[in-house]
Amino acid sequence: MSVGVPWSELLAYVGYPFVPVCAAVVAKQLGGRAAYYAVWGYGSLCMGVFLVRTMKRVIFQEARQYAHDMKLTNYLLLALAGFQFPWAWWLALAPKG
Repeated sequence: MSVGVPWSELLAYVGYPFVPVCAAVVAKQLGGRAAYYAVWGYGSLCMGVFLVRTMKRVIFQEARQYAHDMKLTNYLLLALAGFQFPWAWWLALAPKG
């Protein structure tokens, strides 16, 4: 069983959250807490949309090939998009110490 996406492409997606997270941290330094939350929310939303659009192509291709239930696939994509908000928040935490 082979996946339709090359490993090099999957490895390229590893760095997707760091640009919005860095932008949120810079916004907090320059504009305060409100700017941080605005940039964090927008960046997390963009990360979710990016992942859904990217993974939808791969997951739907595999699901159609093996005739899986598409409802479960949609819930997986929704969970993946929703996970971007706590993920970006955790990445942007400054260490205390």
